[in-house]
Amino acid sequence: MEATLKKILSLSLILILVSTLLIACSKTQNTLTAFDKPSVPNQTSGNVTQIKKEILNYVIFQRGRDGLCVGLKNDSSDCLRNLSNCGLVSDVERLLWMASRSVFTDSEGEKKRITELPVIEESNKSIPQDKNMWFYDGVSSKNVWIRLNYQPFIPGQGMNVWGHKDLIVYIDPDNDDNAFLGIQDPQNQNVWDIHLLPDYGPWLVKEIDMLLYMTAAM
Repeated sequence: MEATLKKILSLSLILILVSTLLIACSKTQNTLTAFDKPSVPNQTSGNVTQIKKEILNYVIFQRGRDGLCVGLKNDSSDCLRNLSNCGLVSDVERLLWMASRSVFTDSEGEKKRITELPVIEESNKSIPQDKNMWFYDGVSSKNVWIRLNYQPFIPGQGMNVWGHKDLIVYIDPDNDDNAFLGIQDPQNQNVWDIHLLPDYGPWLVKEIDMLLYMTAAM
């Protein structure tokens, strides 16, 4: 009888110890799991911000050698980005992306007021008209440029992109082998951030020739 009681007590102690160990291990595992998992944001409708693409209004470009300047208006289908014959528009946006990632030698750029930038001042005179396409014939300037007009774009928190108003790419008047990318400040539109694009001058001439041929057969 006494031996039986001892066995029962021993088994009870063993069961208690095993249960205690299992409970402790379970708590430890849950604690580690909670710390090891990456935090997941609360994706309720009030906390999720939808990032919209920059809104492009129109494009104006000037060939220079024959005094021809042409404007193209965007539409609800975003045709200036989606049509294959307007590929130069997407290329200009890629140049902005490249500049923001220090692809070019002077990636920091140089901030200048518009009064210091005669080519950009000239592009201001090309006022958009209420048409899908419009022409300015007999422009006296020989400058070559393309300007993309946007609604002011200021990126939200955490977006790895540069804010901007308009973008312009133009050939350096002093060295036609090179071009410049101009990024208009969305909050102070008299200020532009200018980036040198070494050896991009001939590329821009060819691209504008192609754009004119594909859109206006000229």
